Amino acid sequence: MAKLLSVLRQAGLVDSERGRTGGYRLAGTPSDVSLGQVLLVLGERLFDEPAYCQKHAGSESHDGNCVHHGGCTLRALWGTLEQWMRNALDRITLADLLQSEGGIRERASSFSASTNCVRFVPAALSRSTSTSSSDCVN
Repeated sequence: MAKLLSVLRQAGLVDSERGRTGGYRLAGTPSDVSLGQVLLVLGERLFDEPAYCQKHAGSESHDGNCVHHGGCTLRALWGTLEQWMRNALDRITLADLLQSEGGIRERASSFSASTNCVRFVPAALSRSTSTSSSDCVN
């Protein structure tokens, strides 16, 4: 726990105070800190194109370059999911997390109802199914 708090302190999200009455506290108000900020400081991105493609280059790759670089369907999928998740997590604050389960569910579902909605539907699915608001990627 101390290592995580140290990382959050170095990022400026929490302040620390030494001593008998010391401890950690948020550097700002809960409404000023997004869940996206916290998670990005504590971990890596879900999809980081160059690193992802190098880590998952394929078993036939001998030089570290992706064997599917010219026709990769996963790169588009993971990039879209990363964008949607970052957008959603950046809109949820620590204050939002203090709400009831229904409140946070309503807040999160409001993102897919926004007017700046981009739909991601794989080509194979677009021919056989209709799209709905659950396909929305902001």
